[in-house]
Amino acid sequence: MAIAEVIKYDGAINQRWLIYRYQNQEINDKSKLIVGPGQIGVLVHGGKVEHIYESGTYTLSSENFPFLKGLNKKVYGGNVPYTLEVYFINRTMKLDMLWGTNDPIQIIDPQFKVKVKIRARGQYALRINNYQFLLTNLVGALGSKGLIEFDLVNNLFRALINTKVKTIISKYILEQKVS
Repeated sequence: MAIAEVIKYDGAINQRWLIYRYQNQEINDKSKLIVGPGQIGVLVHGGKVEHIYESGTYTLSSENFPFLKGLNKKVYGGNVPYTLEVYFINRTMKLDMLWGTNDPIQIIDPQFKVKVKIRARGQYALRINNYQFLLTNLVGALGSKGLIEFDLVNNLFRALINTKVKTIISKYILEQKVS
């Protein structure tokens, strides 16, 4: 049993990961948190975002004292009552996020009066700015996965983009009478 531990994310160096949840929630008092370059560390205590850490090394305060942990577990039925969750969020910009319509948009050409099928596709970039919003609204919805990759979020956004783009394109073509 360690008195204190070092908490950091050494995983994938590539840009595929978006959020990593540190697996151990029984973090002892005076443990070290190391947030690497291009990362943000988010500390969740009691179900609320307590602190957001930039790159650097930090000492965490916790109610978990190593010498009392065994006693606390006995009192609380084998569980530690004071849990801390640490999330690491990738702050780098992901540039190659692709989208495209799944099926063609069918529109009657205003000039030639024939049915045409239109497709649209493109590319967008994604960078997280509001870390608390991301954790409270997205991570809770995605379940208890330890690692969330950009691809999972891209699939969510792709569905939203497709719905909006189809409406916007068809409305523009009809209103402007684009042939």
